[in-house]
Amino acid sequence: LIKILQNSDQHPNTTMKTAKQPCSVYNLFFQLERECLLHEYIPTRSRDILREISKDQNIYESRDHDQRPLRYRHLTLPDNWFKSGRSKRKHRKTNLPFSFLQLNEIISKRWKFVDEETKAYLKKIASSEWKIYRANHNECLDHNITKTTEIEKNND
Repeated sequence: LIKILQNSDQHPNTTMKTAKQPCSVYNLFFQLERECLLHEYIPTRSRDILREISKDQNIYESRDHDQRPLRYRHLTLPDNWFKSGRSKRKHRKTNLPFSFLQLNEIISKRWKFVDEETKAYLKKIASSEWKIYRANHNECLDHNITKTTEIEKNND
């Protein structure tokens, strides 16, 4: 969740910490809907995800099936599918019968008519991720302020 950046503009010998922002409720919805479409159009999708999970020792299959809204319970997802600090997925061509632009249109239309159970589930995830982000963000700010004042003292 915390990235360390080399801040060469202000202080060339310092490292600045930044916390990665979590996904919004709509971004989480987009991820779930995309997975629904992938599971629908690619019959081997569940097997592919399980194979990918088994390669990485730090990722497991999600166990929140019973907490998800009914529409998403059949999906095979990694346990960190909603985490903001997760590593980016490897790009793979998915062979869907529509473009990304069309995918976006489909999902945005579904968002207009999303049920309250789904929204509540996604809001719960988003709010818990925002709490983690705020704690990490404050930690980063404290670290960066301390580092900056140390450098300024050394330069004087």
